[in-house]
Amino acid sequence: MNRNRLPAPLFEGLEAGATLIVQSPQRQAAIRAAWVLEQRDAGRTIWNTPRVLTFSQFAEGVLQDQWARANLPDALLPPGAEWATLRELRRDAGGPAEARALLNSVRTLSDWRIAATPRVLGLSPESELLAEALAVLERLSNEQKRKPLRAWLDDLQPPPERLSAAGIDDLPAAHRETLRRLGAQEPSPPAGGQARAAPAIATAENDEHELELIASWCRTELERDPGRRLLIVDAKLRQRRGSYERLLSQTLAPSTWIAADARTASTSFAIEGGRPLSDFPLIAHALLSLRLLTGRLRFDEVVRWLRMPFLDTADVMAGAAVEASVRDGRKLEFTGDELATFLGHAEVTAVEPLAARLRQAKASLAGPRRTPAEWAPRLLGALRQLGWHGSRALRSDEQQTVNRWHALLDEYSALGPWLPQATASEAVATLADLARERNFDAASIEAPVTLTESHDDPLVSYDGIWVAGLDAAQWPPAPR
Repeated sequence: MNRNRLPAPLFEGLEAGATLIVQSPQRQAAIRAAWVLEQRDAGRTIWNTPRVLTFSQFAEGVLQDQWARANLPDALLPPGAEWATLRELRRDAGGPAEARALLNSVRTLSDWRIAATPRVLGLSPESELLAEALAVLERLSNEQKRKPLRAWLDDLQPPPERLSAAGIDDLPAAHRETLRRLGAQEPSPPAGGQARAAPAIATAENDEHELELIASWCRTELERDPGRRLLIVDAKLRQRRGSYERLLSQTLAPSTWIAADARTASTSFAIEGGRPLSDFPLIAHALLSLRLLTGRLRFDEVVRWLRMPFLDTADVMAGAAVEASVRDGRKLEFTGDELATFLGHAEVTAVEPLAARLRQAKASLAGPRRTPAEWAPRLLGALRQLGWHGSRALRSDEQQTVNRWHALLDEYSALGPWLPQATASEAVATLADLARERNFDAASIEAPVTLTESHDDPLVSYDGIWVAGLDAAQWPPAPR
């Protein structure tokens, strides 16, 4: 078993108080988890939190410190401002997905120092749209007298502390050049190198078979030594996340599938990167509730809303009775008022209070167009009037999700300077788009199996690594 998961150069640098820059939030989490394990193995109960940052976190912190020392105002344009501006630009065309693609393209041009000239971009409708987006963001920056982080990189001054960057060659050109200008050093490999195990190749018949092989490998390794730490690297992790969750949980902890209680987050494996907030049941129910209060839900969405356990009713079977009545009603869509009226005639006594709460919550969202700062507390208040998220005690991961929902409302409220006044339904649509843009994962304990989609250097040591999906169709990857 490999107990020294953190390579000596990284450990020694962090212990000496150096700031370590890593490629991604996933590597940041891995380093911090390995540091905790090292401290516990050393018998410590209290230790300093290491300064492990992504490049964006580091650069923003350096800027804020510089401005604070010089008594200058904050001149950083928040990333959300650019997102909101491009979303409004493409509202009636490509929508949020196109705005996201445009913003990613803008950042890629900057990250790799690519000149945004007609000769480089070419002549096509797509290049014209990208040029328009660049001009809109430039105009926004001038009007606000603020610049995005990528425009401040050349103004960064070397920090007073020792600066180390792991995997610096894997960073985009702009980040790499900035770190080297600031004196960042890459940790030296240990003398003599590390012993490397001979790689083995497993041939799978299809994707499902490959995942079965991976799950079986994890079980065999952990049965041999429960203290082993394993890493699964899969570039298609986002698409196959559900399959991994099913197969690994069934293979590593099958008892959770026959337990009387609802399954909680697995302690056997952890998936890096999180998932969109809108995918979490608590957040999905909140967004369905707000859409019901401000617009219409399809029949299948109403059924899903009724089935989710985040509203209080006196009878736990009331939802099933209402669902049966809704199906008999043969109505394809419901507004909040229509559903409240329907519940009032459903002859299910337990849901009569829900009908009243629906009307009350809907009334609280009536009125004129408002700013995000005005809508945010009203939307939260309407959910509370409706009874969301119920009165049952939440699990730790659910409570963290609720806290992240509150933070999302704060983010939406802060976008006021860059979003126009909106109706209630428009405000909910913007909030839903923001929830799809933000990834989240509840904090969990150190799991023996970690899954990642990144092919970057893992930085910490593992007892076994399985790299999945190396078929001819996707490896080597296409040139970028």
